[in-house]
Amino acid sequence: MSSLSKTKGELRKQYKEKRKALGEAQRAQLSKKIARRFVEEIALWGQEKVFVFLPIERFAEIDTYALIDTLRKQYPVLQLVLSRTELGGTALHTFRWTANTQIHINEWGIPEPEGGPEVPANEIDLAIIPLLAYDLQGHRVGYGKGYYDRFLAQCRPGMRRIGLSFFTPEAEIADTDAHDIPLDACVPPEQVIFF
Repeated sequence: MSSLSKTKGELRKQYKEKRKALGEAQRAQLSKKIARRFVEEIALWGQEKVFVFLPIERFAEIDTYALIDTLRKQYPVLQLVLSRTELGGTALHTFRWTANTQIHINEWGIPEPEGGPEVPANEIDLAIIPLLAYDLQGHRVGYGKGYYDRFLAQCRPGMRRIGLSFFTPEAEIADTDAHDIPLDACVPPEQVIFF
């Protein structure tokens, strides 16, 4: 472990501050660049079900709606899948995003589908995963509740895991665990990083 590596807790605090410091206009501009970069460099032909997260506004997350609009135009046969958090529990449940899906904001400020056809995690072909920070080995730092690690553990082997980030990677996260499931790639604004 490098003496320069930071713990998940240190990175979580640092990147929450970095993200908010960008400002709304800059985040919107970077979100559009990330969407373009994703579509240019991540091949989706042959993929059927793609999980995507919706941005949590209070956490100044990447605005994935630009990416979602582009995916719908360029890959009209894709089935987009959203998650709903089991409040007080430990699981994410995944649902197909149809024309009839109603989105509501839960008590944690997370946009979620109210219902729809449930999609088992092991049927998802590619998952677009939120994160605060990540390293050159593809390990990610989330908000610390473990929802996405448990979700990814339920997905089939070989499912592609793609992160989105406003920032470049850290060299190393000091305290990764055996249960941490690394990403296959991350898409910051300037260049896709494959692990």
